Amino acid sequence: MDQAIVTQAHTRGYDNPIGFSRGDPVTLTGRSDVWAGHVWVWAMGPDGREGWIPPSCVVHGTALRDYSARELTVSEEDVLRVVSSESGWCWCVDKEGLSGWVPCDKLHVLSASPGQDASF
Repeated sequence: MDQAIVTQAHTRGYDNPIGFSRGDPVTLTGRSDVWAGHVWVWAMGPDGREGWIPPSCVVHGTALRDYSARELTVSEEDVLRVVSSESGWCWCVDKEGLSGWVPCDKLHVLSASPGQDASF
């Protein structure tokens, strides 16, 4: 896992974001947008919560993998562990053990795992 420092504060956008598990039914509304060069689609999960998701999460109305749109609220200079990245966002864990998405362009990699590129 990479370590990164927050270069610009980020506040989560939703208090109760969309989330689903592999195999769950997910409704795509047909609405889409491009953010940081990546396509995102508006979806509704099985519990009725709606939000933006990467289109690679769903095929024929079924979730291909677990997904949560939970974001982390972070401050400049916070140090995070970066677990993965997707469509311009990094899934991070903070010092309290909370996890969620942070825009990759608000992070600077401090160390990369062996054999991995130090950029997103």
